[in-house]
Amino acid sequence: MKKVCIRSIIIGIGMGMIITASFNFLWNGKQINSEVDTKQVVMEAGLEKSIENMKKDLELKKESQDDGMQQEKMVENNKVQEETEKAKEDDITQEEPSTVWITIKAGMNTNNIAKLLYKEGLISNTAEFVDLAYAKNYTRKFIAGKKAVPTNSSLEELLQILTER
Repeated sequence: MKKVCIRSIIIGIGMGMIITASFNFLWNGKQINSEVDTKQVVMEAGLEKSIENMKKDLELKKESQDDGMQQEKMVENNKVQEETEKAKEDDITQEEPSTVWITIKAGMNTNNIAKLLYKEGLISNTAEFVDLAYAKNYTRKFIAGKKAVPTNSSLEELLQILTER
């Protein structure tokens, strides 16, 4: 008895779909024949000029954004140059310390540690440090806490220092 009920429901749904599609075809069949060329409608409504104006506006916005980005880059470059000059002045006035104290916080990943080392001037390239850490399988061995790091340490020495207790 259950097979008959399920079969009846499926047949009913199928017939409903066929009838609906037939009405849709008959109703929309008349509208398909009366379609007008899209370009003709655009031209008649005067939208062609509006579309051209929108394109020009977009181009102008892109140019102004590019100018803004160039100005931001120039400001950043100036800041970097100023920082470099200050660092040079500091190097002249002060001797470079032989060790730097860094703090590795719990939960810091290899990229965060590399950025910290770069910021402190202990490494010159974060990618090299990260690659070596992955190659030597040190990525999960860093120990949180304060570490005294000699300024002239190699990458391998840095990895050893940062993984010691």
